[in-house]
Amino acid sequence: MVDDLGYGWGRRGQGGYGRGGYGWGRGGWGGWGRQAGYAAVPLPPPKSGVTRIAAPIDADNGLKSPISMILARSLYMAFVDVEGGRVVNINITPNPGMNAPGGAGMMIARWLISSGVKVVLAP
Repeated sequence: MVDDLGYGWGRRGQGGYGRGGYGWGRGGWGGWGRQAGYAAVPLPPPKSGVTRIAAPIDADNGLKSPISMILARSLYMAFVDVEGGRVVNINITPNPGMNAPGGAGMMIARWLISSGVKVVLAP
C-alpha cells in the first residue's frame, strides 16, 4: 500500500477534492475555493499628491489607537491620508478579514492595494 500514497495525505489517483482523492485528507490542490460573503469593498482612491497609509489597530480611538500585532485579523484598519507631511483624513474601518474562514492575509492585501494604500504600518 505504500505505492498508493501520494505526496501529502491520502491515496493517489482517486479523483475529486484535490490531490488526496475523494475525502482523503486535505490534499494539495483543491483548497477552500472562493469564500462567498467575505469580499472587502475598497475605499475610494486618494487625491493626487496624497499618500494613503494603512495600519491594523485594536481600538477605534483615532490617531491614539494601539497598533495591532496581527495584520490580517486585527479588529480595525486605520487609513490615514497624508499630504505634505500633514494628516488630511482619517478613516477607521472594521477589518473584513477578521472573521474570514481562510485566506484573510491575501484578502486584506488585495483590499489594501485596491484602496490605494502605498504604506502599511505593522509590527
